[in-house]
Amino acid sequence: MDNKQFRQRLGLFDSTMLVAGTMIGSGIFIVSADIIRDVGSPGSLLLIWILTGFMTILGALSYAELAAMMPRAGGQYIYLKEAFGPLWGFLYGWSLFLVIQTGSIAAVAVAFSKFLGVIAPTLGTGEEAKIINWSGLNLVISLPLPWLKEPLIIFKRTEFAITSGQMIAVAIIAFLTLLNCRGVKEGKWIQNFFTVIKTLSLIILIILGFSIGANREVINLNFADLWAGSFSTDRFNSISELVGGAPWLVAFMVAGGAMVGSLFSADAWNNVTFTAGEIRNPSRNLPLSLIFGTGSVIFLYLLVNLAYLCVLQANGNPLVSIQLKAEIEEGLAIRKEYAAEADYLSATANRLESESLFLKARVALLDKEGQTTNGKRLIQDAESKLAEASTFKIKADIAKDASNSASEETNRRLNERIVRSTPELGISHARDDRVGTAVLQMIFPKYGMIAMAIAIMISTFGCVNGMILMGSRLYYAMAQDGLFFKAAGELNTRGVPAYGLVVQGAWSILLVFSGTYIELLDYVIFAALLFYALTVSGLFVLRRTKPDEIRPYKAWGYPFLPFLYILLCTIVMVDLLVVRPEYTWPGLIIVASGIPVFYFWRKRNPHTI
Repeated sequence: MDNKQFRQRLGLFDSTMLVAGTMIGSGIFIVSADIIRDVGSPGSLLLIWILTGFMTILGALSYAELAAMMPRAGGQYIYLKEAFGPLWGFLYGWSLFLVIQTGSIAAVAVAFSKFLGVIAPTLGTGEEAKIINWSGLNLVISLPLPWLKEPLIIFKRTEFAITSGQMIAVAIIAFLTLLNCRGVKEGKWIQNFFTVIKTLSLIILIILGFSIGANREVINLNFADLWAGSFSTDRFNSISELVGGAPWLVAFMVAGGAMVGSLFSADAWNNVTFTAGEIRNPSRNLPLSLIFGTGSVIFLYLLVNLAYLCVLQANGNPLVSIQLKAEIEEGLAIRKEYAAEADYLSATANRLESESLFLKARVALLDKEGQTTNGKRLIQDAESKLAEASTFKIKADIAKDASNSASEETNRRLNERIVRSTPELGISHARDDRVGTAVLQMIFPKYGMIAMAIAIMISTFGCVNGMILMGSRLYYAMAQDGLFFKAAGELNTRGVPAYGLVVQGAWSILLVFSGTYIELLDYVIFAALLFYALTVSGLFVLRRTKPDEIRPYKAWGYPFLPFLYILLCTIVMVDLLVVRPEYTWPGLIIVASGIPVFYFWRKRNPHTI
């Protein structure tokens, strides 16, 4: 079966929406808080995003040549296979299936339910939404790394819980998987609609931040000296103690570590190459969609961060954050106390009613036996308990009303306190790192949180759809080479790899329930950068081994810009090896675990590759 069996229903606009839609998730609304805590100044924050954008666009320009040269389903898997052999292509596909794609699907779907929980707490992932609880164990594996002062926790799970939010995430994954099984046409409609909506949401946030939300005092504070406080952070001090060396070197390493969040907020742009078999005129449209999609998203990301700096000061007061957290916990405790009282009164009333019914049953039995005297006494007791139950029910209703009123009042006061505290918290200590929410709350105190929650839900829903649609195409290519389940290499009557979609969805759902997707995604940061650098290195290999291959598009600035991209990726990877080993070694283990699996598949299908 070849790629001609795919239906080419994706035009330039569709493929560009796939690039932008999978890049824009929830990260842009959150990660700036962590970045500013690492680097310490508004100028450094913007610098991190500029470097991230520069790297992303360099990667897209390099991938564009490979995409135009080999416009086949599977994209990056195909490029690695052609340049370095099937093992490297498989290791990428294995990592993608095991963690990168499926873990991202799980994480973004759960992010949707988390922000749904802002509107309806019992539908989120917090304490109110727990359905099942189970206490488990920790697995600690000590790696012999000389710079580690404490054991490296590879896996930590002290509690397993199933929440209504997880069930919603599962429902979203299942729904979008089944929808995409119906054909690429349905998937692209969802993608185009939600990408347009969330792009408009970003634009509106930018406009509001530059106009209504702009605070002159904040602007003066942030922009009078863009570099004030640069790299004088706790992160800088901890790395300085770890590795020593010149301050500029430590600052360089801090910046590399700080880019982790921004790089993954701008990630998944390469996924569009998986769908090459369904793109019309792929030699032209794939390179253009990579360039237009990444360029526009990076531009919006920079403007969003500038808007943040117009509304909120970069560095907030951590003491205010601690105080606010304590007040929120106190408010929640009061609410739980009222609710517990109401539940107790209701339970007491129900118990008394049950006792009354039991006594009446005894009376009926005694009447049959002719013991009327005892029956009269019991009927009096039953009526007394029934009257008492009625009293408790009235008290329970009063307690419930009081609980609801107290809850509303508590929520109102806490919301007001959060809004008042937002300027003092700034970007660095925004509640739960929700910088976008903090900005909208400053502009619209009453509805800002809800508005941002809706915007992020739209963003994450579209992001999940794009990842589901594109990931299955890579598994299709692997199956065609005998390196994945055979059925994943077949198309259904709608022209899509339905089996690959279902397997991907099932594994993503398992990761949702396991709760390990965040840890796993942290682990593959290093691996993802490794495959990016390796893929761009394939440009140099293929220019040498296949010089006569038709190249409708050639990487701009070759060989200097592709080499610069590889160099930057290598620098960040070396940085992570030293300062964030918890992100690197487990990731390499995950990648290496694919080696025996590769030889297993090849042994099963010796004639396919």
